[in-house]
Amino acid sequence: MGPSDLFAAQNLSSEQRARMATLPQTLLIGDDVLPVHGTPDSDLTYFLETLENGSCRPAIRNESTTRAGQTSASLILCGHTHIPRVMTLDDGRLIVNPSSVGLQAFHDDAPFPHTMAAGSPHARYALAERSKGGWHVKMMAVEHDWDAAAILAEQRRRPDWA
Repeated sequence: MGPSDLFAAQNLSSEQRARMATLPQTLLIGDDVLPVHGTPDSDLTYFLETLENGSCRPAIRNESTTRAGQTSASLILCGHTHIPRVMTLDDGRLIVNPSSVGLQAFHDDAPFPHTMAAGSPHARYALAERSKGGWHVKMMAVEHDWDAAAILAEQRRRPDWA
């Protein structure tokens, strides 16, 4: 286990583990909103970014369309990279990565060493609202005590998070 998995494993109670075991693999909210970690098919695949040639770049629409697969949800909420990004596919589906409230940068070794960074230490989230014209998303960035968060990350052996 990496340091984050180890931290979670050491801090989850048996009740919390049991509760998590009852959760569904996927959850469609209403009939039109699909939250995923990575993509609809993989928790580990980046949705709106592409890793290649030792670096990361924004995904092009064809790549994200392939990753969306046959998902019928008109709004797909993703995470994993913690990079704030919004993309509308040619068929109108909207993919939103709001970034992260508490983790604006991290290092990963798979499939090769790379760093993901949101570009500022602000806590980030998104507000999505559906109207007759479709989904509208407002990306939010808020100040917080990022110095205290960096100290805590260092204490938990995550200098990349700091």
